[in-house]
Amino acid sequence: MIDLLRGFGRHQVVVWRLSLDLPDPLLRYCLEVLSPDESARMRKFHRPHHRRRYGASQGLLRWLLAACLGRTPKSLQFVRHRWGKPCLRDGGDLNFNISHSRECLLVAVSRYVAIGVDVEAVHPLHSMEAMARRCFAAPELAYWSGLPRGEKQQAFFRLWTLKEALMKATGRGLGMGVERCVFSLDPLRLLALPAEYGGPDDWWPYELAAGGGFKASLCVQGGEVRVTQHALPAEVLLSLSPQAAAAQGVEDGGGSTEVPHRTGHEQ
Repeated sequence: MIDLLRGFGRHQVVVWRLSLDLPDPLLRYCLEVLSPDESARMRKFHRPHHRRRYGASQGLLRWLLAACLGRTPKSLQFVRHRWGKPCLRDGGDLNFNISHSRECLLVAVSRYVAIGVDVEAVHPLHSMEAMARRCFAAPELAYWSGLPRGEKQQAFFRLWTLKEALMKATGRGLGMGVERCVFSLDPLRLLALPAEYGGPDDWWPYELAAGGGFKASLCVQGGEVRVTQHALPAEVLLSLSPQAAAAQGVEDGGGSTEVPHRTGHEQ
């Protein structure tokens, strides 16, 4: 059995990256652990690939958290905080956050500290200029507007994922005010946020590696933590089920990288 939290401490965050484009045999192991509400929601998606990816995301999340807690995927119960942020009922000190874009799924896990993660597929936006003016604070917009044209798309998604990660970490979401969450990219640091959520030194941003064509960020409450990323093949995760392992003939695998601390909070 794979111990996904071996050596996991209070000042650590682990981020797993998985693919949502699963072959039918693996997808079945995801769908069979969904709750009735999750299955009903999946059926509401009109396009088949949206149904498959939603079912895969919820199933993989259940398998992963179950492996962290030493429980079965179907036994997990999810509840939502006041503003809709999901958490585990009876999850103890385990916190998690999830984000997916196209086929990329990120699941971040911590103990005690609040976290938020966001991943976005980088793609052309016809309304990028208008969105920047609406969503970026004055210092961000000044920085972004001064970039060469060829760098603006990447910078836009870097800023957007940082803002999303912070808003998800607080649990408030977009109601927090995307333009009120102000970041610097060089150096990477949080400059300002609404006072009711603390000061800039209370939240630590990190940029993540999410594969080609994606930008991703993580935000952590408290102080500096060690952030580790793992590419986790679905067949390895599902090998925690003896039945799945026998059906797939899988072996342990995957790779990991440690995320360097890149905030601007050093004294």
